[in-house]
Amino acid sequence: MSAIPAGLKRRLDRLHRAWELLPWIRAFQVRKPMEFIEQCLLIERSLLFDPPFYLERNPDVARE
Repeated sequence: MSAIPAGLKRRLDRLHRAWELLPWIRAFQVRKPMEFIEQCLLIERSLLFDPPFYLERNPDVARE
């Protein structure tokens, strides 16, 4: 069995993350789900967003 090409792996990773965002899309009744997903992925890839810092400052959103 051969390794998954890098481009395909990136696409699969994005698809997996989009799948994880579906509950949020439903809960907030997002009108433009594709735009919402793209914006979330953009924020996650941004070097300006630091998840550990955010979770430290906002313990109410931290997962247990």
